[in-house]
Amino acid sequence: MKILKSISQFSGLTFISRLFGLVRDWLFARFFGADGLMDAFLIAFKIPNFFRRLFAEGAFSQAFVPIVIGSKEKTTTPQNDGNANTTLSPTQKELVAGISARLYTTIFIFCTIGIIAAPVLISIFAPGFSDNPEQATLSADLLRITFPYLLFITVVALLSSLLNIGGRFAIGAMVPIVLNICFVLAILYAREVFNPSIKVLAVSVFIAGFLQLLILTIAAYHRGLLIMPRWRVSPQVKEQMHKMKIMLIPALLSVSVIQINLLVDMLLASTLPEGSISWLYYGQRLMELPNGIFIVAISTVILPTFSYLIKEKSPSEFSSNVDRAVLLGLFITLPSMLGLVYLDERIISMLFQGGAFENNDVSNAAKALSAYALGLPAFMLIKIYSPCFFAHHDTKTPLRCSIITVIINISLSLLLIDSLAHVGLALATSISVWANALLLYFFLIQQKKILFFQSLKELLKIFAINVLFAVALLQTPALLNEWQDWSKLQQSITLMGIIAISVMAYLLLSVLFRLNFRQWIEWKVNR
Repeated sequence: MKILKSISQFSGLTFISRLFGLVRDWLFARFFGADGLMDAFLIAFKIPNFFRRLFAEGAFSQAFVPIVIGSKEKTTTPQNDGNANTTLSPTQKELVAGISARLYTTIFIFCTIGIIAAPVLISIFAPGFSDNPEQATLSADLLRITFPYLLFITVVALLSSLLNIGGRFAIGAMVPIVLNICFVLAILYAREVFNPSIKVLAVSVFIAGFLQLLILTIAAYHRGLLIMPRWRVSPQVKEQMHKMKIMLIPALLSVSVIQINLLVDMLLASTLPEGSISWLYYGQRLMELPNGIFIVAISTVILPTFSYLIKEKSPSEFSSNVDRAVLLGLFITLPSMLGLVYLDERIISMLFQGGAFENNDVSNAAKALSAYALGLPAFMLIKIYSPCFFAHHDTKTPLRCSIITVIINISLSLLLIDSLAHVGLALATSISVWANALLLYFFLIQQKKILFFQSLKELLKIFAINVLFAVALLQTPALLNEWQDWSKLQQSITLMGIIAISVMAYLLLSVLFRLNFRQWIEWKVNR
């Protein structure tokens, strides 16, 4: 399997989704701004999203993929059951059937409790809303509409993982587009139907979840991967399921530490002035643009690869692949971080200013963006280093790192919130994810799961290129002093021009430093 080709395919489809996401966020800002109603929806949307990333996409996929791949060792030659696209052996199918039965039942019960106890969840995740009963009641009503999304997306995550195991990443990357399209269409054509109009966003989440489930179900069926849940399984499969359960429990925290930190931001932001949750949201969304396009693509593609290499007992090749992933991630995220910090207010202004989104909102959202962007390379390192542990069926070490990280984040948040308000929360998150990334790397080396960085020369080249790139950016601030006086068209053309010139300059520096692009172009694993 050619790794760069799979990453590029996943990134391309994710890029399309993120473009629709920018349109959706522009509409959010234009029609709903950054007020108490928007804060109420964002909490109602954040809660099922948090549990989605915790159970469905995060810990579950990190534990599920290595177990399913590893179980193939104990099976006979895979059969295709008349379908050439089937990639799972009979034992693997039985394992998936047993896991899905237990997972779906658990999430269904959890969703039912969540819908009934919506006001309690709002009081836990947004304690600051207690000062505004109307806002708390609205947020609870919206949560009851959005919570079933968790059930839909859990099935989507399992089916996507099965497709990823077979090297088919495109459909999993495509389905998030559905959510953004639903948001856009609902805001443009249906918001007047609801009172208050913010409810249209919650209904969009429900509809999008159902459509995503429908698309993945059809895709899995056509590839012979639509496996019906089954409670009764063989002793051999029960043993594999028990192994996954042991991995899953600590993985719930370890792989989702980033989401826990972001949720802490939202929780504490609910105690700050109205609009703070929205400012953090817009900052996160723009920080997640390179994160979603590149970092998630890399981590999604490398997990099956890492698991396969561990199964084949190739420690040297495993370590080499980790190095390549880190180099590629740093090559992308370091200039992205510099660009977001340098252009923070200009990007926010160009995309969102106008309508209900005022000058004060631009300034505060831009500060949140810069603070979050500082942690962007660390987000990437966590996405690469965590799968290294899961490929070795080790979830306890990442758990220890995660607990330390959450403690650091909460401590720094409480320390910085008085002086820096919402910006202090974002900055605490960035510092804590750097701590998490460094701890993960330390333990990987200490436990000899990977070798010490073998491509140190290439790593130093990337750092040197980015130092020069940062110096070049600092030489051009005078070009944009009159930004606020320009039209949206002028701002858009100028911003795209700056980005295009910056990308070309960055690539030119990379060529001058003779960076080894071949290591990524020829990157593949025979499976």
